[in-house]
Amino acid sequence: MSEWLRVLAALVLGLQCTDAGTVLTQPGSISSSLGKTVTITCTMSGGSIGSFRTNWYWQKRDSAPACVWNDYDSSRGPGIPVQFTGSRDTSKNLMHLTISNVQTEDVAVYYCGAWHATYGGFTFGKGTKLSVGDPRPPSVSLLPPSSVQITEKNKATLVCLVSGFIPGAVEIEWTVDGSGRGDAVETSRIQQEKDNTFSVSSYLTLSA
Repeated sequence: MSEWLRVLAALVLGLQCTDAGTVLTQPGSISSSLGKTVTITCTMSGGSIGSFRTNWYWQKRDSAPACVWNDYDSSRGPGIPVQFTGSRDTSKNLMHLTISNVQTEDVAVYYCGAWHATYGGFTFGKGTKLSVGDPRPPSVSLLPPSSVQITEKNKATLVCLVSGFIPGAVEIEWTVDGSGRGDAVETSRIQQEKDNTFSVSSYLTLSA
């Protein structure tokens, strides 16, 4: 298996570097207007970035991850346009991916990754969601519980639908009788829609 296939397989499977102390931290989301330039920064802790071969990957909606930039030889992945450029600052343990002339087709989740040049093993950041367009506030809808659930299970589940927001980061807090409620709450992962906005659902279950 080639080195690139090993890297992508590790990303798909979510494998972590054998050095458990090495962590890559990147922002959860970032937004840009069409035609602008945006830079995603990834910080390494628990290791020296100069000892690692570092790369950037994207994962588009309903697609497998793909290599965008290889810092080892300053090359782009297959089919990646010249608007994508990576760089490193070894003195500050940072790696950057700069995207110029941002377009809607650049919408994806971008992951920084590192492979130890001596000991092997991969580690990845948690991903940065790039959204394209001007910031938009969320639209919030609250759906009532099902009468069948109340009658048959003596429970009531309220559903909060949050949609249409940019960038892809939002916090949902439930309040019952003036007090915050953290138990009996389930919140889905934030999803990117076809119009490049984001949505998320949250559920609060109470005794009827």
